[in-house]
Amino acid sequence: MMSRRSLIRRRLALILIMIGSILTVGGVILFFTTTDSSYESEEYDSTEETIEVSDAVQEETASSSDDVETSEPSSSDETGTEETTSSEDISENISITAELDYFTDDFSDPEGDIFMMADGTVSQEGEVPTFHTVSLISSKIGVNPKTAEDSDNLLVILSALPDREMNIAVLVSADSSEISGTTPDFIQGLQWTLSYSGGEFNKTERLVTGDGKITQLAAEDFNIRFIGNEVTAEIEFFGPPGTIYYAVMIYDETYCTLILP
Repeated sequence: MMSRRSLIRRRLALILIMIGSILTVGGVILFFTTTDSSYESEEYDSTEETIEVSDAVQEETASSSDDVETSEPSSSDETGTEETTSSEDISENISITAELDYFTDDFSDPEGDIFMMADGTVSQEGEVPTFHTVSLISSKIGVNPKTAEDSDNLLVILSALPDREMNIAVLVSADSSEISGTTPDFIQGLQWTLSYSGGEFNKTERLVTGDGKITQLAAEDFNIRFIGNEVTAEIEFFGPPGTIYYAVMIYDETYCTLILP
């Protein structure tokens, strides 16, 4: 009986040992499985977090770049010290330079160079008002109707009556042997001008020098007469004897026509 009981106990012990071993192995397997899954989850979360931070940095960089592009023009506007001209603008700007000459006798249908007043670029054909076309420029010795004294006169006949405020000027003296520029403010010398503005005609005289300085004068040395015909307009300048006329300038707010002998 004792040996049989002992045998049963041994078998029971073996069964318990086997059960314990199975439980131990299962526990070990479960532990490693859970650890690997947790590690993979943490690694995934870390990667996702990194992508989100990278996107945020890119958005912030793009935003900073936009701010810089927006602020640059306003900074330039505030200082106003620098003006950049593109190569296209430089190629479009044309400066007339001609040897000094003057009008004599009659000059029929003279061709003029037409520029934009804003920047001195050449204007497009077909845009210029008709009164910028001149049919005759005539230089004669005559009499000043206001003073009844001898005078050197220049008659300019426009092909049409002006339909807007305008100016017509003549260059009567120059400091150099050449005439250069595209608009009256850059053509150096003494200028006599007839202006039509606010329904009135006014004469002015000014001196434009090479340093860009413009000096307004009394306009007492000459007289001007404007005659509006049915279609054309006549403007005549009466200067003291010995007056020489080097250029005619017709200009309004948009266009400037420069006519040289």
